[in-house]
Amino acid sequence: MTEEQIALAGRLRGLHLPEPVGFWPLAPGWWLLVAIFGLLVLWLALGLFQRRRLGSVSGSCAQQLRLAYRRWQRSGDANAYLNDVPGILRRVAVRLEGREQVARLSGQAWANWLNVASSATLAEPTREWLALRLYQPAGAEIDVTGVHRDLLRWARRLHA
Repeated sequence: MTEEQIALAGRLRGLHLPEPVGFWPLAPGWWLLVAIFGLLVLWLALGLFQRRRLGSVSGSCAQQLRLAYRRWQRSGDANAYLNDVPGILRRVAVRLEGREQVARLSGQAWANWLNVASSATLAEPTREWLALRLYQPAGAEIDVTGVHRDLLRWARRLHA
């Protein structure tokens, strides 16, 4: 090297490296991933909440049906059980759909709604009893055990 080059090299400053890339702020791609992850967590939380709510409705319905059935077994009064069941089903229906949707249903429309509300379809004798129970004579023969078993299966398979 010549003296002139050495003099010029002496005037040069040292290398200045750029600042290290920091963790924050995130690049747009990372923000997109964070947003997708947040939406996924929200979706899972809502699904869990809905499943838990439905499970509590289903469990509550089954528990109330069992309680009414035990009362019938102790007393032998089928009318008491058969009078309790529609009220239990109505309360469940109101919790699932709201009073406006369910209050107007009666007869065959009520039995059809019950079939739609659960993945378990009700047996024909149970559907017929639910649709026409108000018009049946007081001493009509009804298989309480069959109705109870059918309604428990219905309650376990409720869906919103």
